Amino acid sequence: MKRKGFTLVELLVVIAIIGILVGLLLPAVQAAREAARRMQCSNNLKQQALAMHNYHDTYKVLPPMYIHDTAVTDDGGHWAWSAFLLPFIEQQPRYDALEVGTAKARAKITTNPELFQNPIDGYRCPSSTGPAVHEPGVDAGYCIDDINDTNTGVAVTNYVVASNIADLRMKRASNMIDGLTGAIGIFSRGIKGEPTAGLRDILDGTSNTLMIGERFHSRAGGIRMSGGMMLVARDNLSRGPTARDNPDNTATNQGVMSLAGSARYPINVVMTPSENASSTKKMAFSSLHPGGAQFAAADGSVKFISDTVELSNGNNGGGWTVDSVMEALIGMQDGVPTSL
Repeated sequence: MKRKGFTLVELLVVIAIIGILVGLLLPAVQAAREAARRMQCSNNLKQQALAMHNYHDTYKVLPPMYIHDTAVTDDGGHWAWSAFLLPFIEQQPRYDALEVGTAKARAKITTNPELFQNPIDGYRCPSSTGPAVHEPGVDAGYCIDDINDTNTGVAVTNYVVASNIADLRMKRASNMIDGLTGAIGIFSRGIKGEPTAGLRDILDGTSNTLMIGERFHSRAGGIRMSGGMMLVARDNLSRGPTARDNPDNTATNQGVMSLAGSARYPINVVMTPSENASSTKKMAFSSLHPGGAQFAAADGSVKFISDTVELSNGNNGGGWTVDSVMEALIGMQDGVPTSL
């Protein structure tokens, strides 16, 4: 009498078929998850752009890239654009507790470090990896000193404002098509005598000018791409990165680079482990979304820009003037309105 059931060979065949089906379905599941993460990231950018507009409705200007506090000592902190948006992203209690723009950041991080270190979901891309807080032992230039000169980590953000096409500058450009003369994008520092930009200053059109872009935070493969600093910028003179008022107007590494992005390098530029310490490639826009990164334009729309978008990358006769699509999208008064 025959017994009903599977033979060993039949069972192995069934297992193999199931394995093949799982292998076929897994990429689709992963793609669906990434699509959901990308949609959430897009929503984050949309909310930040709306917050920028609400800030503008209130103050008639856009927030500064950061407020340059001349009283801040080396390695101290300056209040950044993401701090000024707090009341407009449902973070009024944190804004009030920080006393943004009034209190010194280094004093507040001494008494209330959690206000700087607790992440805000709207400032993090769900696709980005890495810790939620910058680690002083790894990213000293992305932390600030408290009043005891203890280097203290602040939360990571994956969003930076669009500022320039060359090395990052603190001041507004004197020639709005030349990135060597200053920031040709919307955002520059805020300081007495240097008013920040308003929507009226975006002569190329708000739909054609980028406002905020992505930057991922990762340690994969020995690469240190450090994202951005949430709420503050570091004023660092001794370690190379700087947000100080340098005579040459430069701010080429952490500090201002932790708040703003530049089109000096292509989106998702490749960086090697040997470039980790001081590479200016960290000022590039980047993401873990395949093929490019997302940006919010000044009209509030969100755009995905391919990492193959036209970029002259300073190859226009050795200069840093606007002559490519990505550069034109950064500049707000370059006279080259470009849309995607």
